[in-house]
Amino acid sequence: MDSRLIQIKDFYKIKKINKVLFTSSNRIIFEEQKVLKEKNDYSSAFFLINDKNKVQQFSLGLDKDYSMKCNSSKSEMAFLSIRGEKKAKPQIFLIRMDGGEAVKLTSAPNGVQHFNWSLDNK
Repeated sequence: MDSRLIQIKDFYKIKKINKVLFTSSNRIIFEEQKVLKEKNDYSSAFFLINDKNKVQQFSLGLDKDYSMKCNSSKSEMAFLSIRGEKKAKPQIFLIRMDGGEAVKLTSAPNGVQHFNWSLDNK
């Protein structure tokens, strides 16, 4: 086996797993973060491992999707996302666990930093 020192270009190949959720339907969702060399930034998206152990992208992930939380019935997942314009602030989005397009729930001028589900799943 050849060995060598780590080089700067190796940094762009690293993917970091930040959080993992287990759903009620025997699936796993995780947040993957990677560095974008061309933008001098990073992006993060959610990926799903289905019951056949196949990995598929679950959120758009063009910018930053993070801080995912499922409701108590695990039928929906809310998360923070920074999407669109360069100076966009994080907002809460909601997606059904069986898929579909995420829906933006907030438009807070200064963004949302933290959130929690209420006991009635709202």
